[in-house]
Amino acid sequence: SCPECGLPSCLPHLPDHLMDKTCLPFTVMYKEGVGRYVVASRDIKASEIILCDTPAVLGPNYETEAVCLECLSRADGSVLCHHCNLPLCSDKCREGPKHRAECEVFSKMEKKVSVARFGQGTIAYEYGCITVLRLLALRDGDPETWARVQFLMDHDEERRKEKEYWKMFQKNVVDYLRIKVGLADTYSEEEIHRAIGILRTNAFQIEHPYLHAQGTSGKAIYPTFSFLSHSCIANARYSVMPDDKLTLRAQVDIKEGEEITIQYISFLFGNSRRRGEISSCWMFECRCPRCLDTTELGSFMSAVLCSSCPGSVLPADNSFECEVWKCKECGQKMEQDKVLDIVKELEDEMLNTMEHECDKYKALEEKFSNLLHPNHYQLQILKRHLAGAFRGNMTLAEVELRKNLLEEFIKVFEMVDPGLTKWRGKMLYQVCKTKMFLADIKHSKEETLKEVFLAEMAESIAGLEDVVQCLQYEPDNSMEFRISKLAESALAQAKEFLSMMSAVAKL
Repeated sequence: SCPECGLPSCLPHLPDHLMDKTCLPFTVMYKEGVGRYVVASRDIKASEIILCDTPAVLGPNYETEAVCLECLSRADGSVLCHHCNLPLCSDKCREGPKHRAECEVFSKMEKKVSVARFGQGTIAYEYGCITVLRLLALRDGDPETWARVQFLMDHDEERRKEKEYWKMFQKNVVDYLRIKVGLADTYSEEEIHRAIGILRTNAFQIEHPYLHAQGTSGKAIYPTFSFLSHSCIANARYSVMPDDKLTLRAQVDIKEGEEITIQYISFLFGNSRRRGEISSCWMFECRCPRCLDTTELGSFMSAVLCSSCPGSVLPADNSFECEVWKCKECGQKMEQDKVLDIVKELEDEMLNTMEHECDKYKALEEKFSNLLHPNHYQLQILKRHLAGAFRGNMTLAEVELRKNLLEEFIKVFEMVDPGLTKWRGKMLYQVCKTKMFLADIKHSKEETLKEVFLAEMAESIAGLEDVVQCLQYEPDNSMEFRISKLAESALAQAKEFLSMMSAVAKL
């Protein structure tokens, strides 16, 4: 048990519960059919730290271009490890700790591996086994972390049903490691397949700003964090720091005893697409409040317009297999395939539209506003692209329209992803800056009453405070953190301006 608060904890997990001698507000529980999940051990305020974790394993993706096996930056073949001949990005990465596990194995091969293809759009098939090998190396190199990883699910039974995938991993990873690399006496087929399953089920994308700028990424397993379950309307969010440390914070206030959840997949998409991808990638059917509500918490984000009346057409029931949609007003039926065809048509049209083609986005909005509910996720994504297409010397009317489009996007999506979210912080910053710009212009031209101007400024100040709350804990090298600093600066200027106006009014 924890000596501070008395919560049950085994010794290997006690460090994850205590941070600077402060008890973190979570406990891990187990339920048959669900597995392990995380629950709040007391009330948690929005933005409060819930847990911190470090990766048990971090490495390249299964199908990836050749990247540096130490830092995951793009490699071009000009720098190779002196021991194993695998690619690195620079001399400073030669003796790094992350590359050690595979280096010790590949350096012993009589015929060294030679990666032939480099650059974006290529696949270095030799990399398929690297992260699996790093995970397996924990068995002998770090037994304590290995024991923690063994608590994680591998969905072995479900993966065996995916015969083509199973054959692919058998050939490219299991047989490659056991036969070509010569590890048949070190790792059994079952051990390697379990490592593959643990990675597929629990690993998530690592994409630091420097990796994003290059178009590369990796994956990692955080052993305690991996116990968190998914919900499409999650109450927590995480950030990965430059040193790969993960911090989980409350996105909204969380009550004691409430399950703590994260999103495995973007909140942007509607139920049909989201539920399908969750089932395909993580092998379970999501039954969160959003997925079980055909209106998606009253947002109507998947609804299409009825052709017979002003009503909205939604799935006839909340089952994953539902193929018939019905109008909530007149009952007219519509096949799911027809609904999906409309959405796919808009997706395809958007893919063929350049980001600066404002008139084309406007034409698409006009066309599909007659087919899709105003809150439909794909129509809202279109409107966000339209807002981004306004650039350069905009008229005041275009500036106002851009602001309105962004405000509409926030209003719709915060219904399904509420609280202190990164996306809302970034978008709200643009809205607040635009609001203050418009308010200042109208005030200087005496087109608005002083009371109205002050109210608009106060609203923008409140919005900027929200921006800071949403983004202030992001990594120092991230765009989100920079926006939080810009918001702090704009906030100080706005408050100083209002203070000056108040002082002048008293003269």
